[in-house]
Amino acid sequence: MFKIIQFLFILFLFFRVNAQQSAIDFTLRDVWGIERNLYNALDSGKIVVLDFFITNCGTCQINTPKLDTIWNTLGHNGDSLWIWGIESSGRNDSEVIAFMQQYQASYPCFSTMNDTVVTTAYNITYTPQYMVVCPDKTMKQVGINNVTAAINGCKTLSYSLQSLNNVVTIQNKQISFPTNTRYWQLYTIHGIMIENSTFSDKTISLSYLNNGLYIVKWYDGNNFYTQKLCLF
Repeated sequence: MFKIIQFLFILFLFFRVNAQQSAIDFTLRDVWGIERNLYNALDSGKIVVLDFFITNCGTCQINTPKLDTIWNTLGHNGDSLWIWGIESSGRNDSEVIAFMQQYQASYPCFSTMNDTVVTTAYNITYTPQYMVVCPDKTMKQVGINNVTAAINGCKTLSYSLQSLNNVVTIQNKQISFPTNTRYWQLYTIHGIMIENSTFSDKTISLSYLNNGLYIVKWYDGNNFYTQKLCLF
């Protein structure tokens, strides 16, 4: 009987830990009137950094320019990364905009004056809190000095997402890259690298892979490209 209870307790902890690692979906309208949905951003391959702050929080004020530097360095205007600042004390749009202007936040910010669902869902009882959400919806809470490392840890940055369905061809479990490809990388759908190459060979065999979803990335000297693959 004790072993059964012990097993159930471990099982409970397992699901509890995994549940804490999954981001909860939400939709908010930013201070400029643009509606944004977390899962839509993640499904498009973006990494999303959630910055829970309040306008009169001294640490939030100090850290906001640091986040803005990350946004301008890695964000590429939302091509690969979003930083979303979520004001968590119920300030209105005008007050949030004033904060953005004073503390140099050029990334999207939101008021929760009329919508506290997100702060309740994420159990925000203090600020600042920073959560880095990967495209597979796994989430990690970090300090300000570890935000960049957590972003890199997602391993799914993409810099020029375009409509590329006709660029990469799949036949007999082989990929042929464009002739100007400098190097390529192959990932699992969860962002774990399987292999990469800087060699001139532009065709790779996927015969050793199990059926399922994968991500392939390549660089042509000017842009990075990303394509999801379905092998069956």
